[in-house]
Amino acid sequence: MIMSNKNLVLTKQIEKETGYQVMAVGLSLHKKIKMLAVETGIPMRTILETMIRYGFENLEIQDVNLDDE
Repeated sequence: MIMSNKNLVLTKQIEKETGYQVMAVGLSLHKKIKMLAVETGIPMRTILETMIRYGFENLEIQDVNLDDE
């Protein structure tokens, strides 16, 4: 998986994973991850872990601006 210009790029895989893991995500996200897995051949677990890693690497935490309240 390559990350360029802040885009997350997934490279399709041929091998299929035979096992499944339970993920605590909403139904709409689960559906999107499953569709990506089918399209790319990448296991759902790998896609989810890659997205989480990318999120952490590109995370920015902002302080609350009390003037906006």
